Amino acid sequence: MSAGACGHVLFFTSAAAFRAEKLCCSAGIAGARLVPVPRDLSSDCGVALRFSLEPGKARASVAAVEALLTEASVPFERTVAE
Repeated sequence: MSAGACGHVLFFTSAAAFRAEKLCCSAGIAGARLVPVPRDLSSDCGVALRFSLEPGKARASVAAVEALLTEASVPFERTVAE
């Protein structure tokens, strides 16, 4: 992934993280892939979904991912934009 801005979705379970990755990749969410949770963030399962933030539209990028996961009933802890 490029050095551009990215967001992370934190999950309570790894099963939800795996479902989210598959869903986001199928939906064409840029840069969506599972990564270890960054040290400055916390998560119950230790796996986060990283995705690219569209330049100048970080909130819209986060909202799109949250809406996709919510619509598919994929439980997540929170999203973080960097």
